[in-house]
Amino acid sequence: MSHVSAMSLASNVGGATPDQRAQGPEVPTGRRSAGKPDRPASGRRRLLFVAAVVVGLLLRLTLALIAPRYAFVGDHVANLLWGMAAEDRGIVQVYNLKTADLPVATGTMVDATGVQITRTIPAGAIGLPNHPPLAIALYEIQAKLLRAILPSATLNTATTRLLVAGTQMPFDIALAVAIGLLAAIVGGAPTGRDAAALAWLFPPFALNSSFWGQVDTVLLVPAVLAIVLILRNRWVAGGVVWGLGLLFKPQAILIAPVVVFAAFMSPGQRARPALRAVLSRLASFGTAGIGVAFLVSLPWTVRGGAAWFERCYVDNITHAYPLTTLKAFNVWYLDALRLDGALRPVLDSHQRVLGVSKDAWGHGFLLVSLVGAALLAWRRYARSREGVVVFAALWLWSAFIWPTRVHERYILYATPFVLALAACRRRWVPVALALVVVGSAEQTWLTWMRGVPAASLVSEDAVADRYFKDEAAYGQLGANSQKAPRPTLQAAESAVSREAAPRRAQYVLQRRAVWPIELTITVLSLAAYVAAWWLAFGPRAMPSTA
Repeated sequence: MSHVSAMSLASNVGGATPDQRAQGPEVPTGRRSAGKPDRPASGRRRLLFVAAVVVGLLLRLTLALIAPRYAFVGDHVANLLWGMAAEDRGIVQVYNLKTADLPVATGTMVDATGVQITRTIPAGAIGLPNHPPLAIALYEIQAKLLRAILPSATLNTATTRLLVAGTQMPFDIALAVAIGLLAAIVGGAPTGRDAAALAWLFPPFALNSSFWGQVDTVLLVPAVLAIVLILRNRWVAGGVVWGLGLLFKPQAILIAPVVVFAAFMSPGQRARPALRAVLSRLASFGTAGIGVAFLVSLPWTVRGGAAWFERCYVDNITHAYPLTTLKAFNVWYLDALRLDGALRPVLDSHQRVLGVSKDAWGHGFLLVSLVGAALLAWRRYARSREGVVVFAALWLWSAFIWPTRVHERYILYATPFVLALAACRRRWVPVALALVVVGSAEQTWLTWMRGVPAASLVSEDAVADRYFKDEAAYGQLGANSQKAPRPTLQAAESAVSREAAPRRAQYVLQRRAVWPIELTITVLSLAAYVAAWWLAFGPRAMPSTA
């Protein structure tokens, strides 16, 4: 299927059940009239749509070609090597592998002076596979194609980057169509076409798939489609799609509150549903979703028990990356900028503020935003479908702004819903434009930040490494010598801080040109988030008329 024909599927975004056609799409206040456009205008719209398809394609190809020099290398290499391991050892074995079982490959990188070098990538450099089964299946397809085309290919070259971009481009197309479908439910078919074109052109999506080589846009396809389906009262189908999304990335769980909200709100219905109807919808959705996830993951469960679940879900969600922020321009990056250059690991999410850990503060603020968004959307938007889209946008954006341990790419999760709202309501356009800036900066930080992010002078990894070395040295001492104080994390932190002190002046000099840019983007990120709440619930916010 060509890109043009696939994207033209968005022209059918107005399809619905007979009952929904009777109710009609929600009228976008302050938008365009519901009348049929004249033929010249319709012709211009088609021409612009085709131009958008071509520009979006060229954007992705260009990003893939420059990625070897400017993009993040680690995820690109890891994903392909995990795919090779799945092909070599069997895909159901990937979560039982040891580091020595991973393949060794050759890759390129750009050093600090801008010179491109080629080196062997040792097996231990990438870590063990920790993405869910369907993501590993995608990586295996990419690895098979790469070996079929160039058996001895060097990773992180134009060839490998184009291959990854090409295999993930269908998901970008599907995501654009899904966002078009979502916008059409609220504003009608023409609005859906506009939203699909905007999504295809949206730079952060292209950066994620073609420049970074990550699969967040892949996850967004089932996430958005699940919401589209439940807005059409197809709860079982929505659950099935969501269950597949769970096997791409664990962040699919973030869609669950949106589903619960929609079940209680009963969008498009004349009366609020009885509790029995709400529970029935949730049971249908949850049973279908968990059932599909269980059945598809069964081969991995049979082979290795719960190893895949523990690696992909438990470890990733509860143990991995115990930092306040991982280059996410949220409240914790603002905190990192405030403490930047301090001779201590300022990104430690276990640090306490007023006796409470930063992790707990983040979770508390997230819970407050969840409850607040649900109550306000319930009151402001009655039983409209737009209310569900508004709640989804604010909840998923809150999941980026407030918690600790958030990655920079997670800004994308709220974006489909903001784009759908921007296509239906012009007042959301400035917020969508802010997301273009923030989302693009998030996924290009390695280039413009010059590899010196905030608070990197004393890292948690350096402290942990020093502590483990001190522990190992202490264990090798004789019984008499072990009367010395046992090593502690606090002592390791003090030692690393003392060693880092002479580098502080150089660090501050390196940061001088970058710090204001980071601050500006972080403030823009937070301001756009606040503006979204104001647009949704402020005195000038107009509730849906449907």
